[in-house]
Amino acid sequence: MRSLSPTDLQSGLVRAWATNLSTGETQELTIKNGSVCQFFDPFKCDGYEIQLRLDWKDLDNQGNPTLDADFKNPCTGKMDKSMRAHPAHHTHAQGDRERIYPWDFTDKLIKLRVTLNWLESVTEVTNFVDYTSAKVTRAGEDVP
Repeated sequence: MRSLSPTDLQSGLVRAWATNLSTGETQELTIKNGSVCQFFDPFKCDGYEIQLRLDWKDLDNQGNPTLDADFKNPCTGKMDKSMRAHPAHHTHAQGDRERIYPWDFTDKLIKLRVTLNWLESVTEVTNFVDYTSAKVTRAGEDVP
């Protein structure tokens, strides 16, 4: 599987949404201009402002994007780069039939089901060959 470009994502993706399987809450994912990520609404957890996003540059074996988590210090407004080593920074999809991301940070486990609607186009070329034959007879000749 190849990763997607920002153009691929913005032209091919019709709709993306995530459902929190514990609460049933659903949210529409957004795309920022020039990005290959789809963004969740930010939320606060354990002293951080968390920004979850699906990263279409980092695909697993089945072509699913990685769920990335950015941890921002709400006091300074800066990303905590030390959290890049935390297991909650990258979460891979589980399941064969659905895209389920079990995001686990401290005592908060969120299972997210991500659903995508893509626009696909198909170009088809058809070649048709037909053969015919004719026998020419002159006027007045007997035709068997």
